Amino acid sequence: MSLAQLAPLTGVVIVATPDHIAAEIASKSILLFERLNAPIMGVVENMAGFVCPCCGTETRIFKGLSGEELAGHFGVPFLGSVPLDPKVSEAGDEGVPSLIANPDGPQAKSFHQIAGKIAAQASIMAHR
Repeated sequence: MSLAQLAPLTGVVIVATPDHIAAEIASKSILLFERLNAPIMGVVENMAGFVCPCCGTETRIFKGLSGEELAGHFGVPFLGSVPLDPKVSEAGDEGVPSLIANPDGPQAKSFHQIAGKIAAQASIMAHR
């Protein structure tokens, strides 16, 4: 909280998993940053679903509030979802960014799309 008050912020990205406890914590974070007058760039949903590497079917592992629902509740942009992918963890354990280790993986596309949306939000906030 002190750092957010002292450091100039372009904006805040809220990251939550699609379960009820994470949604509660993310909601409290949004309210805190709003009280600090820190602009909320949007919400990212992490571990949104598991994409089967054999058949490509996506299965939602968590059954709670989605990132899109959370963003809608607070009237902030939904920046995207990152699927649950064991290769992200494996790459991290090896000390290699997952985008380098698996540039064609399902998470890579999500990361690129989310980065573009964050850049767009930063541009919008810079011109306010």
